[in-house]
Amino acid sequence: MNASPSAIAGPDPVADLVAGLERLLRDFDRCYERRPMATTIVLTDFLLPYLRDLYRTFDGDIALALVLGEIGHASTRRFTEAGRRDALDLAEADLRQMLGSLRPCNALSASLASGVPRETARRKVQELAQRGWIAEHDGGWVATAKAGETFVPAFNREQARRLLATARRLVELLGRG
Repeated sequence: MNASPSAIAGPDPVADLVAGLERLLRDFDRCYERRPMATTIVLTDFLLPYLRDLYRTFDGDIALALVLGEIGHASTRRFTEAGRRDALDLAEADLRQMLGSLRPCNALSASLASGVPRETARRKVQELAQRGWIAEHDGGWVATAKAGETFVPAFNREQARRLLATARRLVELLGRG
């Protein structure tokens, strides 16, 4: 009997995590209803430090974080739209090159998407531009390389690490009989 290549290479933690997530998502409501309080505790262990980090990074101005997030998300949304998931599989250098053609987002769109009042969003756009985190482009705003340099190296790395740890804890917690 021949062993499969994966059996020879050993366990694949990514495949195991994905398989666990897929099982939970198929029957999430039933799994959640068995452990709602424990789930809340695990989520809080991720969300509170995340919110504290945002608060510190944006000098206590969560509205500023929301407006920047919406502008950045609107600018890059085409990379994750249905049918475009392949863009995320590109080599990092190719993805960076694609980022040179970002879609602009205006202050009104950032306001509507974030829930931040229109006039507040307009002021936050001006502040983000002063910080060099966004720039005018084709009648709207796009995130700049400076914004990427501020968040991608350390902030996003730590958030992604903690999010994966939280996902693992949720798979373990909710996957129990």
